[in-house]
Amino acid sequence: MTDKKLISSLQGLRSAMAFSLQKIRKLYPLHLIMMAAALLFVLKGLLAQPSARGVLSCAAQLVVSIFLLQTWIPSSRFWFCLNGVAWYLSVQAFLYAIFPPLLAVLKKADARRLHCIAAVIFCVQCLASFVFWKAGLSGKAAFYLTYLCPVFRAGDFTISCCMGCLYHSRKQESDLPGGAFSLLELAAVLLEEPPQAARPIARAEIPVICMKLRRLIL
Repeated sequence: MTDKKLISSLQGLRSAMAFSLQKIRKLYPLHLIMMAAALLFVLKGLLAQPSARGVLSCAAQLVVSIFLLQTWIPSSRFWFCLNGVAWYLSVQAFLYAIFPPLLAVLKKADARRLHCIAAVIFCVQCLASFVFWKAGLSGKAAFYLTYLCPVFRAGDFTISCCMGCLYHSRKQESDLPGGAFSLLELAAVLLEEPPQAARPIARAEIPVICMKLRRLIL
């Protein structure tokens, strides 16, 4: 029984990793190109002033960048190393990995539970932020825990997924023609802020904007 659970867990992990890799495969080659370009400047500096510490630091940053581990290391030396904007890809890879099992759970929840899940996560995030503030953490530590940390950003992502499920259910149950929702979705895209590296899950927030626009119209 334990072996079956272990095999099932490994299969689920492999499936999640495959889904994540499939989603980021278009951006990952660009990341490698920019990383290689930045690496040339780093190597140029090392050649000018060679040091064992510099070589080790460069090697560590290279490994971290290749495997998209920037946001998993609580050290500012790695957050924006080499290809600086790739930190969001590090977060995004994790969010895509948890998306299939997360969606499977949320699909089973009714509207009330979706609202509760979103509200609870939001309250937990606010409470965590308050605790970090009262604990007197440094600005860098607070920035990492509430902005870069993939686990914290998973809360934002889950709330967005809840809103997306609510929007989809409303769309299925509504008597409005499908074209009305298409206009809402188009308006949401047009109103969306330009893509920024500082907003890795901006696309996931579109359903939230759609719901707000629909309420204004209705």
